[in-house]
Amino acid sequence: MKKLLMAAVLLGAAMLAAEDTVLKTWDLSLGGQSSLYKEKGVDAKGGFADGAYRVEVLRNLDKKSGNNIQFWCSSNQLKAGVKYRVDFTVKASKDAKVTSMVMLTAKPWTRVTGKEVLLKAGEAANVALEFTLKGDASATYRTPGLFLGEAEPGTVFEISEIKLVEVK
Repeated sequence: MKKLLMAAVLLGAAMLAAEDTVLKTWDLSLGGQSSLYKEKGVDAKGGFADGAYRVEVLRNLDKKSGNNIQFWCSSNQLKAGVKYRVDFTVKASKDAKVTSMVMLTAKPWTRVTGKEVLLKAGEAANVALEFTLKGDASATYRTPGLFLGEAEPGTVFEISEIKLVEVK
């Protein structure tokens, strides 16, 4: 019975591995793995601590502009016609709305996919964004990009476990 159970577990693991391929994981403890952008009227600091990239909103004069605080990791290894998924975990110290997306890193800032995530204070959300590039895949994309600009001062975001997956 134990051998049969072990064979079923191994077969299930092999089937899962055959379906999706992790192409990249980001080690946010290393410099240069992510970017934090802040517009005028915003003061926020970012850095790695306790297994996550932390963004602390210190001042936010325009909370209606969601894109005035941005976090992203970049990828330039995407191909047109291939189905991908970006997985990550995000958590906030206060209730907050985050706009998550996959988009070009430069003009024209084309958004490929995205969704709003409503965070409850202290609760982590696992987010998955699936997409297929239809056009030019030679550019660099934010995989993922997060707009954090609607957050109240004092909000601390924790972003972790970011990976890019090819979906089979």
